[in-house]
Amino acid sequence: ANASVHFTPGFAPKSAIGKSRAEIALASFDGAPSPCVRTNPSKPAVLPILEGSEPVRWNGFAHMLARRPVFTLHPLFHCGAYYVQDSSAMFVGELFREVLKKFTGDRMLKVLDLCAAPGGKTTDLAASLRAACGENFLLVANEVMRQRATVLADNVARWGDPNVVVTSSDPAAFSALKG
Repeated sequence: ANASVHFTPGFAPKSAIGKSRAEIALASFDGAPSPCVRTNPSKPAVLPILEGSEPVRWNGFAHMLARRPVFTLHPLFHCGAYYVQDSSAMFVGELFREVLKKFTGDRMLKVLDLCAAPGGKTTDLAASLRAACGENFLLVANEVMRQRATVLADNVARWGDPNVVVTSSDPAAFSALKG
C-alpha cells in the first residue's frame, strides 16, 4: 500500500536536495523496499539468492537483491553466511571504515557499540575490524534492553566472530573502564 508522506511546514525537499534528487527520493516511497544482504567474509559460501543482485556501492560485501526470498528458510542465513540489512543502514559501516583507516597499526583496537541491537551495525563493524586488524581488536556490542540484547547475542553468535562480546549494561558502567 502506498504511504502518504507528510513534511513539516516550511520543509521543501526540492530546495533542500535539488529537484531531480527530490523526485527520486519521493518516488521511492511508492515502491517496495529493496531487500539487501551483507555477506560474511569469514564464511564464504555460494549464495543462490545473489543471482541477479546488484552491489551496494558503499559496502563491498553487500548486495541489493532482485527479489525478496524467505530468509528464515535459508540454512546459510541461520549459519551466519549473510546478514539481512537495509542498504541505507550499511552506510554507518562505510563511515566507520573511513575512520578506521586512521587507526590501523600494531595496537589493539577496542570499539564499543553502545546501541547494538539487533546486530547489523555490529556485524558490519566486526567484518571491517577483522579485515583491518586481523585478531588485534575487541568489539563490545552493548544493548541496554535485555530482550533486544538476546536478539543481538543470537545474531552475533551466528556471525561467528570470537572477538565480539555482547553485554547488556547501562552505558554509564563503561565510563569506569580504563583503555
